Amino acid sequence: MARAVDFVAAQIPTADQLDVLVDYFAHLTSPLTDIVSNTTLADVTGLSLDLPTGYTFRFECGLFAASASNTPDMDSKMAYSGSTSLYREWFEGPLAAITAVPNTITMLGTATTPTEVTSGVTSTESLTLIRGHFTTTTAGTLKVQAAQNVSNATALSIKAGSYLWARIVA
Repeated sequence: MARAVDFVAAQIPTADQLDVLVDYFAHLTSPLTDIVSNTTLADVTGLSLDLPTGYTFRFECGLFAASASNTPDMDSKMAYSGSTSLYREWFEGPLAAITAVPNTITMLGTATTPTEVTSGVTSTESLTLIRGHFTTTTAGTLKVQAAQNVSNATALSIKAGSYLWARIVA
C-alpha cells in the first residue's frame, strides 16, 4: 500500500500528505546515566519516537557505548508500544567477542516483534547499529532499550550522539 504524494500548483497539502514527508529523529546530546549492575532491559531516555498508524517505516538506531572493562557487554533491543503487521530487523556491529568478530551483520527479528542482541563494548566507543522496517497497525512509540548483558559494577555508558531515526516508506 504505497502512499504517493502528488502535488499540483498552489495546492495546500493535507496533514496526511505531510506526514509522509517527515523524518522522525531523536538523539542524545549528553551521555545517558551509566548502567551499573543491571541486566534488565530499560528504555534509553531520549531515544523514542511517537509514530502514527497505517504506515511502513524504515528505521535505524545507532548506539555509541563504552565501558572501562570488556566484561559488561551491552544488550540492546528495539521496542514498539503499539502493534505491527510486519517486522524485520538486522544488527551490525561488534559481537560480544569483540576481537574475534569486529563487525558482523546478523538478521534478527523476522516476525512481529523485535529481538534482543548482545554487542561487544570496550573502553573506546563501540557503535551498534540496529536497522529494520515495520508496518504499524496501531499508533505507538518506537523505543531503544539497553542493559548490561552480565551484571557488573563497571559502568556501561550510552554516549552522546546515539540516535534513533525512522522514515515513512509506504
